[in-house]
Amino acid sequence: MVEIGATTLGSSLIGTADLNAVDRIVCWCIGASTLIWGAILKKIPLHPFEEFAKKFNLEDTEGGVLNQLHAKAEANMNKARNSIGIGKGVD
Repeated sequence: MVEIGATTLGSSLIGTADLNAVDRIVCWCIGASTLIWGAILKKIPLHPFEEFAKKFNLEDTEGGVLNQLHAKAEANMNKARNSIGIGKGVD
């Protein structure tokens, strides 16, 4: 998509522009940094995360954490809708 921005047709179709040398170098550095971060993150031991997973079960159960958070968010959303008149059939 970036390369097609160098053409008049491509630029008008997708709204991109050609990159200069500095922009290209920045893009290459950002891309290379993701490879480096990926290699670093693979070296982190999983043991602490396994302990966390045992303490906080996020499986979708009736009284699970995710269902509790969803119910609370839904209650807040309904309260906000009612306060502006959307939930009362006034659409």
